Amino acid sequence: MLVEVWDSSDEMPVSKPMAELSLEDVLPDAESLNAGHEDGMSGRGLPIVEALAVECGVTETAPAGKWVWARIAD
Repeated sequence: MLVEVWDSSDEMPVSKPMAELSLEDVLPDAESLNAGHEDGMSGRGLPIVEALAVECGVTETAPAGKWVWARIAD
């Protein structure tokens, strides 16, 4: 299965290293439940896709933007 998303940004996606977590790290606190609290709530998607995909990549589009794609299974 091929999954693609279009992104209007010209910045290339960068996979960030994932930290090891304990149960205490994933239990929500009051601050993290507030709408608009973004610390630690982004940057997890690409490592998940890379772990599941058999291949993935980026295809730039003109004049701007890109397709980010992943092949999940053959």
